[in-house]
Amino acid sequence: MFIDIKDARKHYGEGETLVNALDGVSLSLGEGKIYVILGPSGSGKSTLLNMIGGLDSLDSGEITISGRNISRSDKKKMTDYRREDVGFVFQFYNLIPDLTVQENIQVVADIAKQPMDIEEVMKALDIDKYKNRFPKELSGGQQQRVALARMMIGEPEAILLDEPFSALDGYLKDILQRDMQNFLKVPYYRFGVVRYFCILGGKDHANN
Repeated sequence: MFIDIKDARKHYGEGETLVNALDGVSLSLGEGKIYVILGPSGSGKSTLLNMIGGLDSLDSGEITISGRNISRSDKKKMTDYRREDVGFVFQFYNLIPDLTVQENIQVVADIAKQPMDIEEVMKALDIDKYKNRFPKELSGGQQQRVALARMMIGEPEAILLDEPFSALDGYLKDILQRDMQNFLKVPYYRFGVVRYFCILGGKDHANN
């Protein structure tokens, strides 16, 4: 298995405010596949994705990715993992407002070991014509495409998407879901082998 999670546990708070975000989660995920994690608000979806992405640490349990136990990695190894092996897109884009589209993508390209060609990625996501615009000058769907391009530029092995469409209206959500599904068919041959996709969504993604 590409990703193997065993008895993952994570809690927040204490006493009456204690929340068991992950309570003994175990699962195995193969490479080269798209997975959707569904569940109501507060069920631990984002927590699980944060653990896989190395953004937070477990209280107990293990997460092994491509044979590497990231739950036992030190800070430097985790930094390298987040920078080189995993790409993350959040619900609210997190674009840098004072940088243009191209500059937002370049930020990640500058720290990647072998970044892809920025022009090619922007063209693939149909945002090349907006490369000199600032985030405030883009629509929600365009900003999400920039976030996807910024994530893809480092050619990560694992792509993690935390409710990537939930901030969009129904029309834009349908368009971007279709466009991204088409785009995800391309990287295996154009950009190298992306070994694992994990799309995290709420119940509104269940039929897509």
